[in-house]
Amino acid sequence: MKRALATGAGAATIVALLLTSIALGSTGGTHAVAAKSPVTILSRANAKERADHTFGGPFVLAVKGVNEDAGASSIGPNLTERTVGGQQGWSVTGNNTLTGKKGILSISFRGVAITVHNVDATKFPSEVQYGTWKILGGTGMYKGWKGGGRYATPSYPGVAQDIEWNGYVTH
Repeated sequence: MKRALATGAGAATIVALLLTSIALGSTGGTHAVAAKSPVTILSRANAKERADHTFGGPFVLAVKGVNEDAGASSIGPNLTERTVGGQQGWSVTGNNTLTGKKGILSISFRGVAITVHNVDATKFPSEVQYGTWKILGGTGMYKGWKGGGRYATPSYPGVAQDIEWNGYVTH
């Protein structure tokens, strides 16, 4: 059995249609597909609580590994003490408002904090906190962003707390 290959103008039309359908994907070109990008936010919560019960400090935000914005972070945590399986800890909820040069991004977070005692009783214990976060809204470059991810931070009494927020956003 012989197969005929399209040549000339017919072949060019088939190739153009094929490339167009690949470029447009399954949406058929009627809807734009939002880009899902990895995001990392590095922020610091200074050790001293402000009068409004928040902690301030700097932040840097990177999308796809490229620094896109920086500015001031304002974190308002709420802690509820609890014991699970004999381990004392806290449920943590709150909001973080990131005010950068390119806009404002508001996120909420939920997690747990656990005290880790030092084997040397003369040294202070540390705390480990981790959980999830999601975007509440934004302005400027953050307008229309959706997404979230996970966060983690170690902390020590009286010392600024560095927090890493990792996840994905669509924009």
